Amino acid sequence: VYEGDSPRTRGMFGRFKVRLENGAEVYCGNGFTLNQRHDFWKRKSSLVGNWIEMKVQDDPAKVAVVRFPVFKRLRIDLPKGK
Repeated sequence: VYEGDSPRTRGMFGRFKVRLENGAEVYCGNGFTLNQRHDFWKRKSSLVGNWIEMKVQDDPAKVAVVRFPVFKRLRIDLPKGK
């Protein structure tokens, strides 16, 4: 969980660092509402290890690292990962 670095998101949630199933890591900072950004920043420590669902341009099964990840939802229904 990282703080935003643009004037619009400074002082609130900016992006997730996501570890894909193949071990590659990408940052997902698009697709969040301002309400989500405020909420996620307030509870940032509890979000570490959670799964997220995101939309990507590439098929993750065919490439090592996906491009243009966009947040869809937080998967609190799944057990936390490593």
